[in-house]
Amino acid sequence: MFSRGEPAAEANSTCNILRITDFSRDDWQYVLEEAVRSTSHRLYVLLQGPDLPASASAKLLEDIAEVLKPVANSKPRLDVVPLLPFAGWSEGQVANLTDLRGVFLDSNDTKVGTSYLQSLIKLRGETLPPLQGVELSARQLKAAPPNTQDGKPCSAEGEHASLRIDAHPQSSLAFDHVAVGGTFDRLHVGHRLLLAATALICKQRVYVGVTGDKLLEKKKHFELLEPYDQRATAAASYLKSVRPALSVQTGALLDPKEPTAAATEEGMQALVVSKETISGGETINQYRREHGFAPLELVVVDLVDDSAAVEGGKVSSTALREQDAAALCSRAADVAKHSEKNDPPESS
Repeated sequence: MFSRGEPAAEANSTCNILRITDFSRDDWQYVLEEAVRSTSHRLYVLLQGPDLPASASAKLLEDIAEVLKPVANSKPRLDVVPLLPFAGWSEGQVANLTDLRGVFLDSNDTKVGTSYLQSLIKLRGETLPPLQGVELSARQLKAAPPNTQDGKPCSAEGEHASLRIDAHPQSSLAFDHVAVGGTFDRLHVGHRLLLAATALICKQRVYVGVTGDKLLEKKKHFELLEPYDQRATAAASYLKSVRPALSVQTGALLDPKEPTAAATEEGMQALVVSKETISGGETINQYRREHGFAPLELVVVDLVDDSAAVEGGKVSSTALREQDAAALCSRAADVAKHSEKNDPPESS
């Protein structure tokens, strides 16, 4: 299932890749959790196998949500990028990812793993840094009972990200023009689930509505909010990291009373929303019906639960800003304490 090679790289590599070819294996989530812990910046998750569909489906997007679940549990800001062949990721393109450094190894299939790693090395450009194997701990490779996390039973609902759409789980979800919107401050696992679903169901063009700075002035720790251009660029870049051939257009959402491009563009076909913004999608469809446009297919992505960065039971940019504000206060206190300690005593 995963590649194996030599030599082994150090833990916590900046950018690694993990290959998953069999979601039926009981221990794949354990392996994924270890991969998340061992990656400091970006983790590519390559999904391959004979059962992989030729386009997105509700079932596949649920699998993507499961891939992102360990990130919510431990590193909500980690840049996890799902790679799929139908989204344009051939073996040669994977081999030539410029930031890739490590390939995670699995002792369960040494022959297949070694062959995969060696094939990437052969295809990799000579000017790029060499690839190394990254060993996973034996503890994480032990098989886990189905529907468990860290050996404890999990509820089937409400504890992980999932996708809801009024379609058969295996039905193809493929649209030429798709819209998505959000604030996208401090891009986190919830944003990435929303954007990954958008990229995987879209074949041509994505419109990304990004909340303008003016509408966010009442947000907690507004002074720490990333500016509009930074947030828009981050969202567009992530979409193209999942599906490089996409045409991505971003636009500022400046007035909640004004209809968005999702409402006014007749050729728009689908809208990806979170569970908490379904009503907004329904309002957009009402506007489209009133103006003679076909309603959009609403692809609804559930919220991502996490214990470390939550606000109302979901991963939240507000909670992440709260963490950053606390860290800034702590550093300022340390600097003040250090300065006070080193100040010369006042002369009498």
